[in-house]
Amino acid sequence: EKAEWCRAAGFESQEARRMRCSVAVVAVAVTIEVASGQCGAAYRPGVDLLELHYDHAPDPDDGHSAALDRTMIDSTLRKGGCKSATFRDRLNVVIGTYGYKTKRGLKNFAFNKRSRPLTESVWGTCGGWLNADANFYDAVRQTAKKWKRTIKGGRRIFVKEGGPSEFTAAVIRKVYKKYGWLDFNPKCQVTVVQHSNWNEAQTDEDDMKYVKRKTNYVRISDANDYLKEVGKDSFIDEFKSRAYASAFGDYWRAAFKYYPSYVFGSRAGRKVIDASDSGELMEIMRLGEMSLEDCMNDFFDTAPRLSPFPQSQESPASSSGRLLPFVSRINPRVDRAADRACRDRPASNRRCDAVRVFDDGTVRPLLPTPVVEPPPGLACSEGRKGRGGGEIATQRAPRRRPRGGRHS
Repeated sequence: EKAEWCRAAGFESQEARRMRCSVAVVAVAVTIEVASGQCGAAYRPGVDLLELHYDHAPDPDDGHSAALDRTMIDSTLRKGGCKSATFRDRLNVVIGTYGYKTKRGLKNFAFNKRSRPLTESVWGTCGGWLNADANFYDAVRQTAKKWKRTIKGGRRIFVKEGGPSEFTAAVIRKVYKKYGWLDFNPKCQVTVVQHSNWNEAQTDEDDMKYVKRKTNYVRISDANDYLKEVGKDSFIDEFKSRAYASAFGDYWRAAFKYYPSYVFGSRAGRKVIDASDSGELMEIMRLGEMSLEDCMNDFFDTAPRLSPFPQSQESPASSSGRLLPFVSRINPRVDRAADRACRDRPASNRRCDAVRVFDDGTVRPLLPTPVVEPPPGLACSEGRKGRGGGEIATQRAPRRRPRGGRHS
């Protein structure tokens, strides 16, 4: 088969040409695998399973992160995030996913039991949550069951690792052991996003190596650099007042009640906002590195703005620019440039789902994704403009009269 492919590709039989042909065969195989959209594909809300893990040991920053996670989900996803029964079914929130130091009862690494009422306040109306601190093995069993349903349905799993990775390692082993009949390839089907050196250091060394080897492990920059403020009282007061007045006020009141002031070092007792673990969810949702000020200005309106989130596009990773959902929520200038770029595309039955923003400020659309074909009986003709510049049919096709007289 390889020789026939080489001849069909026009390669000669010399040794050098034979080497070039081998390289071409490998390239074709890699292209086919990437085109399948399985490995490293983008998160699809309401389709893929979203795992939100919070350790709550010992740093209480998970409280602020939980409130910001719920705010982002309900603000940016279609149908209002948790308002969708399908999304609630494909969300799994787990607390108590701490590392080996907490398990061994080491001083200053205890699980914060006040996280239970906080978690109920934030996630109780979004499908519930699991407590790995109360019953680690039951939480692993229930999570593995959700993973099984997801994998069996041909969907993928995205893990926001808000702590060490020992719980994730246990779930992967459980799936292998209990559901060995599954076509389970976590390297393609499970994406784990981590932002912290500290979290990795608190993970058992063997478990950490296991998760990195088995999954699509994504390490982002430390989100403490853009999602944490300590001692900036005027900014923190403004953030809290706008958060309380927003549609998500109940979540933020519970979060600041749980974590009212900084608890470490010389700055203990100072006012604090620390939602650093939410940087991982921003990565999964392709929102970019939003600062606390960006979050305040974008999410804390009295009427949250819902923006379309690309659900069908499989966007490849890019080092030349950052991916943003079409209709950027961060920069209105990008909105106008993206809209103009999409509107100028000549294809009639296509739309622009996302744009890539480059360092020089230019905005280029990604490959557009096909729109569902019109239903039978509708003709594609010149009509009104659709979203993204496409033409939408406005006239029905004429019905054909059956031949041969009447038909019952």
